[in-house]
Amino acid sequence: FLASTSALRPEFVAQLLTQVEDEWKNEAGKFVSCNRTMGSEAPCNAAHKAFDGSCFKVVGAVLGGSGGDKERSTEYLGDICRQPSLQGWKRDKCNSFAHDMLAAMSENSFSNRNFFNPSSVCSGLWSNFAAEEKLLLAEAEQAQALEHLEAAKKAEAARVKAEQERAEAAKKAEEEAIKAANEAAAERKNKELKEQRVKEEAKIKAETAAKERAEEERQKEVRRKEEEAVRQAEEAKKAAEQASARLKAKKEEAAKEEAAEAAARKAADAAALKIRQLKALKGAPTKSPRKVQTLGAANHTEAIKNVTIVKKASKLSTVVHK
Repeated sequence: FLASTSALRPEFVAQLLTQVEDEWKNEAGKFVSCNRTMGSEAPCNAAHKAFDGSCFKVVGAVLGGSGGDKERSTEYLGDICRQPSLQGWKRDKCNSFAHDMLAAMSENSFSNRNFFNPSSVCSGLWSNFAAEEKLLLAEAEQAQALEHLEAAKKAEAARVKAEQERAEAAKKAEEEAIKAANEAAAERKNKELKEQRVKEEAKIKAETAAKERAEEERQKEVRRKEEEAVRQAEEAKKAAEQASARLKAKKEEAAKEEAAEAAARKAADAAALKIRQLKALKGAPTKSPRKVQTLGAANHTEAIKNVTIVKKASKLSTVVHK
């Protein structure tokens, strides 16, 4: 595909060369792998031929771009290999290709354009790619063999470990079974002891509760008797106070009766005195009849008042006694 790239600038050729070098590496890898598998190069020549066809085109493109001039080819290949798109092993391969091609070119531009043999460059480049791929394949096979060996060691170690783990697991299971049996026996023992303690505690608790209830009943009875005694004392006190109040009332009534009787006697005595005075006045001749009459009327009115007071006092005494 580089046949028409003679006029391409170095940066474009470098970009195309990166892809070509990937293809060359791939073709060399196929060839080496095929040769290792088939044991002969004959069935694997397709990869070699594909490489030659591509390599010849690159050689032709370089010759076309430089006009076959060796000096221009040196400058042109240097520009290509220095492009940023070519890095690492790809730049190394470009420099190797440039070195081999410039070594194979003559100083005659016409001869280079018309008679240059691409095989003088591509054969060495192919051998280089094939040798590297053989080394990579050998390293890969060695790494694979080491991986298989390591895998076999790991598998054996895993088998031994698994056997040990199974033995340890069996031993551990046996130990755990014995431990579980002992723990079960101990648990049953502890359960029995716990049940016994619970029964004893329940018995003590019941006895304590019975004693507490009895003491509570006794205390209730004591409080009831005390309250009853207080109630009776209060009733007795109240009855005494009521009796004292009645006695006081009776004394007051008696005092009132005595006062009323004294007042009545006094009133009666006063009335009697008035009557006697009236009688005396009636018998006295020195006084005028009119004056005597007036005095008698006054004494008579006073006597009536005194009699009324005596009657009221008598009624009041009767009401108090009732």
